[in-house]
Amino acid sequence: MLERLFVKNIGLIDELEINFECGLNIFTGETGAGKSMILNSINFLCGKKIDKIFIRKNCDSAIIEGCFYLENDNEKNFLMQMGFDIDADNLVIISRQYSACKTTNRLNGRSITVGMLREISQQLVEFHGQNENQKLFDPHKHLEILDKFCGHEIITLKENLTAQIKKLNSNKKIIADLLGQDDLENKIMLIEFQVNEIFNANLIQDEEEKLRARYKILTNAKNIYEKTAQIYDLLYDGEFSARDTISRANQLAIEQPFAENLNSILINLEEMKSDVADNLATYEQILQNSAQEMLDIETRLDFIYELKSKYKKNVNEIIEYGDVLAEQLQNLKLGGEKIAQIEKDIAQTENEIYLSCEKISELRKKFAKMICQELEKTFAELSMPDAKIKIDFTQKDFDSNGFDNVKFLIATNLGEDFKPIDKISSGGEISRIMLAMETVFAKYNNISTIIFDEIDSGVSGKVAQMVAEKLSVVSKNHQLICITHLSQIAAMADTHFLIQKISTNNSTNTTINKLDTQELITELARILSGKKITETVLKTASEMKNEATKFKRRKS
Repeated sequence: MLERLFVKNIGLIDELEINFECGLNIFTGETGAGKSMILNSINFLCGKKIDKIFIRKNCDSAIIEGCFYLENDNEKNFLMQMGFDIDADNLVIISRQYSACKTTNRLNGRSITVGMLREISQQLVEFHGQNENQKLFDPHKHLEILDKFCGHEIITLKENLTAQIKKLNSNKKIIADLLGQDDLENKIMLIEFQVNEIFNANLIQDEEEKLRARYKILTNAKNIYEKTAQIYDLLYDGEFSARDTISRANQLAIEQPFAENLNSILINLEEMKSDVADNLATYEQILQNSAQEMLDIETRLDFIYELKSKYKKNVNEIIEYGDVLAEQLQNLKLGGEKIAQIEKDIAQTENEIYLSCEKISELRKKFAKMICQELEKTFAELSMPDAKIKIDFTQKDFDSNGFDNVKFLIATNLGEDFKPIDKISSGGEISRIMLAMETVFAKYNNISTIIFDEIDSGVSGKVAQMVAEKLSVVSKNHQLICITHLSQIAAMADTHFLIQKISTNNSTNTTINKLDTQELITELARILSGKKITETVLKTASEMKNEATKFKRRKS
């Protein structure tokens, strides 16, 4: 879950820190106070592009930092598989710094790409905003939504399918090259030259990075050697060396109570001498050979740069490309015999692809049935007792997603025909459908933190109360962060934050405060009645909070 968020120089935010809690975290405030910018900041933290337009006026940089507590093994295992060490506190700190149109991303101090950031964030946070509604309205996105429910199993199946399609396309290209080659001899000569050039280069994995790291060590060797020599001189060889000084002090302190301590220091110094001397000798040896080695490294890096420029690939990709070319060369030389074998491989691969597509489709249909049942149950809890949903499957030519086309169809009232979700006109129904989907998705994918923006769009009265109660129930197993304008939802908060816009000295700043009991009742009263807060409204707000507390106790 998200424990802490630090934001600096985003929108109207000068600098603020939010300490989130478990359960339902609610944000309220006047329109334009900066509520959406808080959620935008979390979105930026999760990998959304930071545009200069979001940076606070007259500022050149911005910082967003989030501290996440890893609540389950899925989150920890995922990060460890990506090569990150997780400490005993199970905490992960993600930070993004925007400066001079450049964004730096870090996880626990280690630089990461924005792609890695997005992949990691998907395991920690599920964000529901207007984009999710748009996905629901777009039938082309329905397959993506369904696959989210299917979890890691479908990811593995699709990765296997992608590899099979890649193999199929590679074999088809080989066949095309063999059958349509008018200048086969010239092509063989060209590929042979490239294969020899790459293999004679004797490239090794990550060679460029290793050479640059070694070059840096060599350039620093002199400085390290001189410092080590100074240390050795101060400890052992100097006119007033530490060893001689402590030795004399030790002789004078024979009858003193601290004599034993001095003697221990002297012994430690002697034991350390060989380590310091070895280190000094190591760097002395490095210095003796460094000039030629640095020249060799520079020559090798120049050669690698020429290869990278020629092939438009990095070292690892050039090595892989060399293997591909070698196989292609062999195929071209084998000619007709190879064609027959490859055609046989193509037929086998196509069969394997079809079987993979069937497995993916079966998994989707299995989850689709379970999901529809759970969604209809959730609809009933959200005052849509007669709503029915089904996922319609049709078949298309296969691609990396399989051969399924899917479409979510819904009938919101008894006796109605099923129709596409985008034909629903009620904003309240859309909000409840999305809440139901996020609720069921959270159960299937074990996401710790769910963020809702405008989940209360188009709902009020009894329906708003049911949405509030559903959010409260979901928050027992997931951390929820929610912006709302509804008193019913705000009353259910386990933690309530008030966002305000304050203008002073020709400057406007967004502030955030965690409300105590009396403050949140006042805020509920403001939501209920606007600026004029009477004793009657305060009493209503207090009763509303009490009823919400009773509901949460019954469900705990």
